[in-house]
Amino acid sequence: MVLVGTKQGALSFFLMRQRNAAVAKYARGKLLDIGCNHGELMEFLPKNTYYSGIDIHPKTSAITFPYRQVSAEDSLAELGKFDSATMIAVIEHLKKPGQAVRNVTKILNKKGRIIITTPSTLGDKLHAIGSKIGLVSSFAAEDHQKIFTLMELTGLLKKNGFTILESRAFLFGLNLLIVGEKN
Repeated sequence: MVLVGTKQGALSFFLMRQRNAAVAKYARGKLLDIGCNHGELMEFLPKNTYYSGIDIHPKTSAITFPYRQVSAEDSLAELGKFDSATMIAVIEHLKKPGQAVRNVTKILNKKGRIIITTPSTLGDKLHAIGSKIGLVSSFAAEDHQKIFTLMELTGLLKKNGFTILESRAFLFGLNLLIVGEKN
């Protein structure tokens, strides 16, 4: 997650682009980007994708798409229904990740997709080291609440009514990707 107004490391932009490219392959239809920052994911989506975003940070002039300042841990019902929801490097920052997934479930259409990336255990350890030497954001590393395994993410999604379409490590095993389809 690249946070508005925070100092980024030398590799932050590269890693963000790699995560966005991995996620975009699974997105479809009307999309809600949770933790959207400035909407960097849009660059990787087909031009006809309806894109909107939420984040906990105030809107800036760089944001030119439908945006709401809200946390995924709060009710999302007023946002409407979506075909896809992304949480790119977000879930590890949440105090109530289960609540966030339940909230996403409520706003997805039947067969809607949730697409999540998060650091692997190894990725988190390297992120902590990299943040100390300026390779990645130090704020993001310090803000991690929980590091998930693929098994934990699979259980969380299944518990909330998703069938797993994809579950794998990427970026040399430093990140995890899971895609669930709402039953």
